[in-house]
Amino acid sequence: MLSINPDAHSIPELDHMHWGVEMARKGGIPRYALDSLTDFKLIVPLTGPILGLVPGHAGYTKSSVEGLADRIWRLALPNPSQPTISLTVAARRFGTDGTPWAAILAAIAAGDVCVFRGRDKRGTLRQSLTVADLDAFVAGVRKHLSRRTTDNLPDRIGAPTAAELLGINEAFFYRLIAGRPDLIRKKDDGPTPFSRNEIASVAKRFVFAPEVAVRTGEPNKRVRNLLGESGVVPAIALQPNRDLGYARSEVEPVLIKLSAERERLLANLPASSDDVRVALIRMVMSGTSTAAAVRKGSGTGKP
Repeated sequence: MLSINPDAHSIPELDHMHWGVEMARKGGIPRYALDSLTDFKLIVPLTGPILGLVPGHAGYTKSSVEGLADRIWRLALPNPSQPTISLTVAARRFGTDGTPWAAILAAIAAGDVCVFRGRDKRGTLRQSLTVADLDAFVAGVRKHLSRRTTDNLPDRIGAPTAAELLGINEAFFYRLIAGRPDLIRKKDDGPTPFSRNEIASVAKRFVFAPEVAVRTGEPNKRVRNLLGESGVVPAIALQPNRDLGYARSEVEPVLIKLSAERERLLANLPASSDDVRVALIRMVMSGTSTAAAVRKGSGTGKP
């Protein structure tokens, strides 16, 4: 394996390419998803001996990388007056088996998903973009899932990907590894220090409050009371009434019961009705958040 030549920047070809690690950092997209972006023809890979000079032996034409980023930023609208959620939170609707980032970016680039410029100052696509209409976001991304449904996760992953697999954000994840080192440990000090299998094992044992909130359509702060009504108490509580995790074996039966109750209530609603309240109930019972349902029901886009 060739090491990076200290004079590599003097090679003219490198002025017209992006390294794989640079592309991942600039877009905030996991490195494992980059190949999928080439499958969607969103970025153009480089081949040949020049790749031996760059980290990870992966590179992409600078024009294609910057063209994709510019296209998405141009499509992103100014932050609206109504509430939005971050792109990473919206992506949780696709489960915790690995976020289809390539399909998400393809949907945005094609205009099938509407995104906004958030207030996050980190500047990456993944961390700065927000979504207002979660149902429309999911529908738009699904148009592209038929082409490339999932990305192949490597054995070692970084904190952002590990957090996604657990259905939590990065801040929660770092508090988790600090508070429960018996569950997750760094394997090294590199950019991908976590074992995918170890993270998958934790996800199999525990379900965290944000995942329950997404699956029930309830606010995150309501999860503890919701599960408590069925006698389920937190197995992990990193802070008082925050950063909660539950034994998945105890929670899944409750979620199945809640889903069955939701289906029963939906079946008893009128097939068609002009009553706004019926429409709101139907949207919430179908998984739309209460706030989003109110916005849709009002027809004003405002909460």
